[in-house]
Amino acid sequence: MLLNKSRLFTAVAIIGLTLAIPRFQFAQDVPELNEQQKSVFLFDIRVSQLMDEAKEIGIDLASATAGSLPLPGNVEIEASQIKRIFGSASFPENINSAMQIAQDGSGDLPFEFFVRIEFTDADIVEMVEKGFSNISETVEIVGKTYYQDRGPGPKNLVAHRVDETSFEIGTISYCQQSKRSFFSDRLKAAFQNAPNEPIRIVLDLETRADFLNEAVAMGKQMLNDPVSTAYLDLIDNSNSIVLSSGLSSSTNLLTLTADGKDKEQAEELASGLDGILGTAKMGAGFIFGQMENDMPKEAASGINMLKRMVSELAAKQKGNAVKIEIAKPEGFQKTMATFLSMAEAQSKVTTRKNNFRQLALAALNYESAYRAFPFQKTENVNQNISWRVKILPFIEQNFIHVQMDLKESPKSEANAVFADRMPVLFGNDGKMANATWIQSKVTGFASLLDGASNTVMLVENPAGRPWMENNPLTIDEAVALVSSLPDDTQLMAVRYDGSTLMLSNKNSKEELTSMFDPTDGK
Repeated sequence: MLLNKSRLFTAVAIIGLTLAIPRFQFAQDVPELNEQQKSVFLFDIRVSQLMDEAKEIGIDLASATAGSLPLPGNVEIEASQIKRIFGSASFPENINSAMQIAQDGSGDLPFEFFVRIEFTDADIVEMVEKGFSNISETVEIVGKTYYQDRGPGPKNLVAHRVDETSFEIGTISYCQQSKRSFFSDRLKAAFQNAPNEPIRIVLDLETRADFLNEAVAMGKQMLNDPVSTAYLDLIDNSNSIVLSSGLSSSTNLLTLTADGKDKEQAEELASGLDGILGTAKMGAGFIFGQMENDMPKEAASGINMLKRMVSELAAKQKGNAVKIEIAKPEGFQKTMATFLSMAEAQSKVTTRKNNFRQLALAALNYESAYRAFPFQKTENVNQNISWRVKILPFIEQNFIHVQMDLKESPKSEANAVFADRMPVLFGNDGKMANATWIQSKVTGFASLLDGASNTVMLVENPAGRPWMENNPLTIDEAVALVSSLPDDTQLMAVRYDGSTLMLSNKNSKEELTSMFDPTDGK
C-alpha cells in the first residue's frame, strides 16, 4: 500500500506533463469563469516530504520510482527531482460532452484543469522549459510566455513557467487566473480543514451534483454489480470526500472523511464503506497468509502489526460525517523499518528463485526441441559458446541470438559487442553471469540416472563468469564453493526438474556431491 502512494504521484506527474499543448487564439483580457467551470477536485502531494518520511521506515521512494519520466522535447527527469505536485480540475458540462471527446479525441477538453510541478532546483525547470520550447510555438500574453504544441489536438491547453522552480500545464482558462479564484467554496473549505499531511486529495460532490447524478446513474446501469454500486453509492451519498495521508507527521497514516448529505445518508454511507472494507480485509488476510509462509519468523511482529491495523479499520459516523482512519501504532517506525528490510531481502530471494526457474525451464524447452540439453558441444556452434547463448530464443531474447555468429568464439569481433548486453536472468551487472552449470556427462533425460528431481542443474556463483563463455563448474568446484560460504550466506540452485533449493555450508560435502553428481546412484 505504501509503495502504491509513490506510484500515485509518479503517475500524476507523467500524465500532467506529457499532455499535448496545442495552438490557442488568446484574448488579451482574462475571461471570468462560470459556475460550471469551478474547480471541484484538488490534490496536493508534497513529494520531498513524503520521501523523507518514507526513509524513516526504510522505504526508499526514489528507488521505488526509479526510472526517468519522459517529457516533451526528449527531456527526462527523476521523481526525486520533484518537490511538490498539485493541481485541480472541474467536471464537464454534461456526460454527452465528456463522451464525445472520449470517442473522437478532437475539440477542446470539456473540463478545466491545471497541474503545477515544483522542482527541487531551477536548473531542472530550465531543462523542462527548453524541452517545451524546442517542440512548441510561443505566445506572449499579459507578460507571460505560454507554450503551444504545433500539432493538432485540444485547443484549450497551454504550458508555462510559473517561477524559478515551477512549471505548469493546464487549460488556458485556469492558467490565466493568477489569483486562482476558481475553486468552489466547498472545495476550499474542505481542503483547509483537511489534516496537513504530505498527501491531500479533496473532492467536492455538491457543487456539480447535476453532472455527478447523471454519471452515477449511468455507471450503475452499465456496471450493475454490488461492488461497483458500493463505490458509486459513496459518491451518491456524499457532499465531499477528503483523503489525507502521511507516514510520520501525525498519529494517523491515512484519514478518509466523507461528508454525508444528511444523517440518514451518512448511515447508508457508513454501511457501504464497511462493506467495502470487509472485502478489502478478506484480500488482506490472504496476503498476510502468504507473507507468513514466505518470510522469516523475525518478520512476525511486522506482519502482526499490519494485521491489527487492518482488523481495526471501520467506518465511524458522527452526525453527517463518516470517517475511516488508519492509526499509526506505537513503535510503528521501528517495527516497519525491520519488517520492510526483511521484505526487501525476501523479495530479492524470490527474484533469484524465479530467474533460476526460468533458466531451467528454458533448458528443458531446449531439450524438448533438440533432444539434448544445451550444456554439451553442439554441431555448428563454437565449443567456447555458452549454454546461456544457446537458450536465448527460449527466454524471449531471440533478437540478440540472431545477431550473433555462433560459429565464432565469444571474443570474436562479431560477438564481442554483446559482452555487456547480458539478459538480467543470468545476473545483474550486464556482463558476469551468476547462473552456472555443474559440469557432468548429462546429455538428455536418459543420462540422468539419479533422476531429474535428485540432480542439481545450475548453481549460483557469486564471483560470476563472462556470460557468453563456456565456463561450467566441476562437481568438486561446486562442492568447494558451497562449503566455503560464510555461515549467514545461501546460494540458489535449481534441479533438472525445475525445482529450486537453497544451499549453504550446513550441507555436508557428501550431500552436495550426491546432489551434483547425476550418476552416483544416491
